[in-house]
Amino acid sequence: MDGTYLNSAGQISERNYKLASTLQQRGVHFVIATGRPSAVLQPLINEMGVASLPTVTFNGACLQHARANLPSTPLWYDAIEAAKAREVVALCTEQLGLGISYSTRATSYFVASTPEQREKLSTYERLEKVAQDHVLGSAAELFAVDSLPLALKIVALTPTPDAHAADARAALSGRGIHVISAEMHIEFVNEHVNKAAALRRLCDVLGVPLAGVVAFGDAMNDLEMLSSVGLGVAMKNAREAVKAVAAETCDFTNDEDGVARRCEELITQGLL
Repeated sequence: MDGTYLNSAGQISERNYKLASTLQQRGVHFVIATGRPSAVLQPLINEMGVASLPTVTFNGACLQHARANLPSTPLWYDAIEAAKAREVVALCTEQLGLGISYSTRATSYFVASTPEQREKLSTYERLEKVAQDHVLGSAAELFAVDSLPLALKIVALTPTPDAHAADARAALSGRGIHVISAEMHIEFVNEHVNKAAALRRLCDVLGVPLAGVVAFGDAMNDLEMLSSVGLGVAMKNAREAVKAVAAETCDFTNDEDGVARRCEELITQGLL
């Protein structure tokens, strides 16, 4: 979603707004797939002018049916086991010295033990456009929360995401955890959790072959999705590794309505 359907200001352009309703009117399933938590999507869904649509959130750990101005209906989710979550949190906070966000389906907790980590949290909240529900001073406080729900995703904030992601992959090798490098953080989800796997599950429900899916992306969490669908399109502003696995690269960026422009071309060609 970010860097793809949203522009650099984190907004949906008028052209992209119209695209969603146009595709639905043509009987095409329009799906948002994002690394963001489900709660962040709701204001956008309310503004989109469509009654409902399927969404993939938490980088594929949750599949739900979102509705405008109404609570979403979870269809499936894959939470991290408690023991694995403790291992990830310990690695990030104790060995790597990073502040972490522990996100469940309904709420979020941030562990920040230093002023620097709290400062990074402020930047992260501004970029994600959602505040953490609880800010704690230590991992011990987090795991002392009564009936702490299982996490769908754990995020660690770092100025060097690629390097820290490599360290985390080495430390967690064979532990059943998928590590993703992002712009200012690294993300941890269950092994085999990704947008492609969630889309495949959704396609089974809808009776649509994965080969009939057109997907757009720009970031490392889009790799599996773009390489699995019928037509994977990397945005012009995508990372080079993403362009390398996509079937094609869009001629336009997210600030130039790249998604809408390419879909309009596919409609004209009779392919959507």
